Amino acid sequence: MRAVRVFADLTREELGRRIGASPRTIRRLEDDQRRMTDRERARIAWACGAPEWFLASGWEGAQSPADPAQESQDDRDG
Repeated sequence: MRAVRVFADLTREELGRRIGASPRTIRRLEDDQRRMTDRERARIAWACGAPEWFLASGWEGAQSPADPAQESQDDRDG
């Protein structure tokens, strides 16, 4: 979450104001001292201009493009 906030160029205070949370809550969420609710995830994503899935699962949730070499092999095996 910290990376999303920093990428959006927001301080903890600014993000907190946008979503109605204290800077302490933002810090606790970033430090994994508190689990983020679905509502908080949606509001933080909106405030930072980030996809909600990224806050939920990070890069593991991203779909990587298929490897063209593997696709070619799959087509041959077909």
